[in-house]
Amino acid sequence: MSEINKDEINWKNNIVFFKLKDKTNDNQVVYNGFRLFNSPKHFKLYNPELSFKAELIPDRNNDFKLVINSKNIALFVFIDSNEVDFIASDNFFTMEPNETRTIVLSEIRFLGSHKKISEKEVLDKIRVKSLFDLLYG
Repeated sequence: MSEINKDEINWKNNIVFFKLKDKTNDNQVVYNGFRLFNSPKHFKLYNPELSFKAELIPDRNNDFKLVINSKNIALFVFIDSNEVDFIASDNFFTMEPNETRTIVLSEIRFLGSHKKISEKEVLDKIRVKSLFDLLYG
């Protein structure tokens, strides 16, 4: 056991990220996970500096690819909007420092409407936030 793990006080800011891959399918990642060594309330959060861009997926009936970047650890990243309804391929996930994650938004439309939405409107109406934003934003 390393010195840092001998004292419980040092466990507070330890985190392990892991990926489960399907060896029968080109090592495709089927699950991203993380483990904190203490209660999340003790984990020191820094601004993850999340950024994202949206691209229309050609021939996919108004589906968008959302590419999310984090500069620091981002716990419980979520995609949200008060004006747009959508189905996300993943939501409420954790990102490692300098990670890029691609999420597909499908069946995206304005609430109460079937009007198609543009890339600019997606960028204006969609928010990508994390636990840091909920606590300190």
